[in-house]
Amino acid sequence: MRKLAAKKTFFTSRKFLRKIQILLKFTSGLLIIFCLVTLLLYVFKADFFKVRWLECQSNDGQMCQEKETVFLNDLKERNLFLINSKKEGQRFKKELLWIKEIDIKKRLPDKLLIIISRRQPTVIFTKDEKVWYISDEEGFIFSKTTKKINDLLTVFLPRDFPIDLGVEIDFRLKFVVDLAKILKKEFIFIDKAYFDFPTLTLFLDSSRIASLSAQKPADLQVGSLQFILRQSKIEGKLPGLIDLRFSKPVIKY
Repeated sequence: MRKLAAKKTFFTSRKFLRKIQILLKFTSGLLIIFCLVTLLLYVFKADFFKVRWLECQSNDGQMCQEKETVFLNDLKERNLFLINSKKEGQRFKKELLWIKEIDIKKRLPDKLLIIISRRQPTVIFTKDEKVWYISDEEGFIFSKTTKKINDLLTVFLPRDFPIDLGVEIDFRLKFVVDLAKILKKEFIFIDKAYFDFPTLTLFLDSSRIASLSAQKPADLQVGSLQFILRQSKIEGKLPGLIDLRFSKPVIKY
C-alpha cells in the first residue's frame, strides 16, 4: 500500500507534470517545424507556383517590344517565390540598355506583371558618320547604330573624343545634352552641330551658324539666340554668324 501510494504521489507531483509539459512542448515544436518544412518544400517545388503568365507593358501603357518579351521569357517556369525582383531587374537593365527602370510585381499563384520605363533618345553623337551613339536625357549612351536618326540633334565629335556604349557621356558633353533638351522643349529643330570643347557650333541652316560655349549656361545662350533671330526677322536682315561665347554677342551679316 505504501509503494502504491508513493507511485501515485510521484505521478501527480509537480516535478513529473513539468517533465510531461516540457516533453509535450518539445514534441509540438518538432511537429510545427516538420509541418513548416513540408509546407516550404511544397511551395518551392510545386508546379502550382511556377510562373506561367507574363504581362509586360511600358510606363506609357504600350505593350513591350518583342526583344524585351523574348528576354523576359527567361522568368517562365521559375518558382514565383524564388524570383528576386530587384536582382532580376538589375540584370535586365544591364542586358537591355534602353530600359531605364523595370518593376517586377508578383501576382499569385503564377503571374508576373512587368512595367518597363524606357530611356528617351535626346541627342546622337558621331565621329565618322559610320557609327552613331544615342544618348538619353541623362547623358547615358544606351544605343549604338549604323543609321542616322533624323529627328534628333546630331553632334559631330573629334575623332579622339571618348565615347562608348553603356556608359555615361564625358562630362564635357553634359552641356550638349542640356542644350538638346532645351531645344526640344522650345520646339527648335537644329539638324547638326560640331563640338570641339568648349565650342559648340550649331548649323541653323545651310548658310547660318551659331557658336555657343559649353562653359556658359545653355538656357541663357538659347534665350539670347532666340531673341537675336526674332529681332533679325523683324529687321529683315538675317545674320550669317551669331557668336555667343563672349560676354556680348558677336553678330556678323
